[in-house]
Amino acid sequence: MKFLRLFLLLYLSVNSLYAQETSKAPLALPCRDGVYPYNQYYKNAVRAIVRQYPFELLDVRERMFSDTEKEFNYEFKLLERGFLNENNAKVYIKDSKLVGFITYEEWYPRHYALLGLPERKGQIGHLAVDKSYQKNGYAKRLMESVLDDFRKKPISSVKLVEMHTIRTNLDSFYSKFGFEGWPKGKFGGTIFILKLTQNPFLKAMKRLFGYD
Repeated sequence: MKFLRLFLLLYLSVNSLYAQETSKAPLALPCRDGVYPYNQYYKNAVRAIVRQYPFELLDVRERMFSDTEKEFNYEFKLLERGFLNENNAKVYIKDSKLVGFITYEEWYPRHYALLGLPERKGQIGHLAVDKSYQKNGYAKRLMESVLDDFRKKPISSVKLVEMHTIRTNLDSFYSKFGFEGWPKGKFGGTIFILKLTQNPFLKAMKRLFGYD
């Protein structure tokens, strides 16, 4: 009887340790190509892509630190805290490898709340594809996936800001989705706005009260 109890305790201990170790193990990337919600196991892959575009995706030009690597780590941490979660980021998987990502958010303007309007605004934060996988339509599929989600919600418009003049050559890419761009003035860069279909009643209400 003692031997049986000892064996049972040993079995449960080993099983518990195995469960703990497997729970820590990273999840395998999806086998099928396509767009998927972000999860924490994609962090290093996203970080590797961001490292290819530090001046375009992060504010490393401000040089808050003398150490460039420290600056990058600080800025990436801000990106991670603000956007890298399953509700604000998507990734593109190709041949079981993460090759691109997009971040986005939606928000509720205060004046909409005062009018009792249910509509919200959307915004694209970051969009990048591994340089080795560009010109294959992956950025387009990421953008389409997010915009499709926005269209299913009461979102009236989507904003996209290109802060750095180095990426202004993307104007033609954004215009394919219906974005219209305006120069950002003395700060440089461009603001792009995409108007989505609105409820006619809400549209009339906003026009009446002078909101858009």
